Amino acid sequence: RGSFYFYYNCGMFKSDFLGFQSVIGFQVRNRAHLRLKTHFCLQKSTSIQGRFHKRKVEMASELDLTSLPKDSDRWLSAWKDGKTQWDNGKPHAFFESYVRAGNVPSGRCLIPGCGSGYDVFLLAENPDCFVVGMDLSEIPVETARRTAAERKLTNVEFVTGNFFGYSPTEEEKYDFIFDYTFFCAIQPDMREEWGAKMSELLKPGGRLFTLMFPYGNKPDGPPFGVSADAYRKVLLTKNLKEETIAEVPSEMSRGTFFGVDTDRYGVFVKQ
Repeated sequence: RGSFYFYYNCGMFKSDFLGFQSVIGFQVRNRAHLRLKTHFCLQKSTSIQGRFHKRKVEMASELDLTSLPKDSDRWLSAWKDGKTQWDNGKPHAFFESYVRAGNVPSGRCLIPGCGSGYDVFLLAENPDCFVVGMDLSEIPVETARRTAAERKLTNVEFVTGNFFGYSPTEEEKYDFIFDYTFFCAIQPDMREEWGAKMSELLKPGGRLFTLMFPYGNKPDGPPFGVSADAYRKVLLTKNLKEETIAEVPSEMSRGTFFGVDTDRYGVFVKQ
């Protein structure tokens, strides 16, 4: 059984948990599920399940079986030990307002670093969206799966997966990706790769929505300080076009973080 891994957003840390990133393992058995189209539930057709099982075997050679990135043990242990102070129990207030205003396109949506799935469930309120949430640990993934089952949701899927190694087919690509405290958590020398992968995962016309945090000069991290130009540098050269970069309204912002202003948001569109 092969696995491959990627960093993801962890959110607001307290105490000595100041990294904003965990590492996610994407297992082969879940990779096939990502072939589902909007509204399609795998469990509804045993013939389809059989076809996907065959595809699973064919894909084994496509996996990037690299070692876990740095700090993976730290975040896995945090979930295991229940030291998850970043889990606020709800979506970011501004992202929630953005979604409820009808700004997210219908279709396939991806949230790397979904944790317990709050943002996934928010997007899944639109029945015309099929939302994939990915995370490192089986602990939050299983929690999210139980919640989805309790709510009888058929337009969500929770998996573990490798952002940097994940290479979907054209039909598996996404109409919308949400990134929050992922960019600031990875080492700055990985940002070019981050931009390339975001571009690869989006369909033409697909949108990347980023909450830019913490915004300003913070060279020590994670989280590392970010800026609009840092995003532009790695996205505008990867066939994405800037649609919006603006401040988050003060009543929905975190204010300051270690003396750095927070936060902005950006929307980029795949050409």
